[in-house]
Amino acid sequence: MKVLMLCPALPRSDSPGGMAPTVRQFESLRCAGIDVEIVDLHGPSIIKYATVLPKIRRALAGVDIVHAHYGFCGWLGRLTTIRPSVISFMGSDINGDNNAQGSPRLATRIEAYSNRLALSRLVSHVIVKSAAMAELLPRSVRESKTSVIANGVDTDLFAPSSKNQSRAKLGWSEDETVVLFPSDPERTNKGFELADSAVKIAGQRLGKSIKLFPMWGIQPEEIPIYMNAADAMTLASHAEGSPNVVKEALACELPTVATAVGDVPKLFQSLDDFQVVQTREPAEMGQALADLLSTPRQVSARGGRDRLFELELSLGDVAGRIIQIYEQLLSRPGTARAQ
Repeated sequence: MKVLMLCPALPRSDSPGGMAPTVRQFESLRCAGIDVEIVDLHGPSIIKYATVLPKIRRALAGVDIVHAHYGFCGWLGRLTTIRPSVISFMGSDINGDNNAQGSPRLATRIEAYSNRLALSRLVSHVIVKSAAMAELLPRSVRESKTSVIANGVDTDLFAPSSKNQSRAKLGWSEDETVVLFPSDPERTNKGFELADSAVKIAGQRLGKSIKLFPMWGIQPEEIPIYMNAADAMTLASHAEGSPNVVKEALACELPTVATAVGDVPKLFQSLDDFQVVQTREPAEMGQALADLLSTPRQVSARGGRDRLFELELSLGDVAGRIIQIYEQLLSRPGTARAQ
């Protein structure tokens, strides 16, 4: 079986980006026997749209299924082929991209509505990252051709290791308290101001200085080092689908406080070291952080990793569910495999 993947720009040495978990999922599909061809989109929007269509058409030779990741890639897929198609909505493409106040910007609101109401009806199957995302789709789409499949986690790469050794690799002091902020502080929808205020409150409650470290622009393979070196992480987003970085924190047993976005409440259910705050009040997040930081981190704890395995969120588990969808599409009457 050959599958053409259409996706945003993949990580490069000069631009790590946020697509590394998707790349790992592609590799897991290859390991499971799928012939994966990839076309990713680089450059300014107008230029990349104008240049990528011929590239997609050339890549379609012998392809059985087109699987697009993110809404605009789904539209490009539908413009270029009548082959069975799958769209994986990532989050903001149907939620909208929020401003600092938590409201979707007008342009992204229009894009989200077109993806929900039109694109979802045009493709053969829809994958969303959380049940909350599925509820945004038309009922007919949700009930007939939608699967909730979050990205899987490489639990070999993301695993607990020595905090002191990790800090030595980064040149961090063993004595400082470090909380990760897993995004670009300039992206207002990620809530850096809330995280910053919460860290300051936690520091006041504990009577010590706490460093908030923005984990951005870092090579994907180095992320586990930062997670094992840190004392905690805070996710302050206004909206998410199924944030990969949260599942990676679970795999590394990195205590985390997060807003109640996407599938985070489900991921953190019944875990003492992973807390969800119900409001965007700095005091609530700050107190939750202080509670986590008041207990020394136990890297030998297994709660986060056990939760991932319980939810079948390893790369292999997720690849298996995606392949089932491919096989179902190709087994439909009248659907012939590419020659």
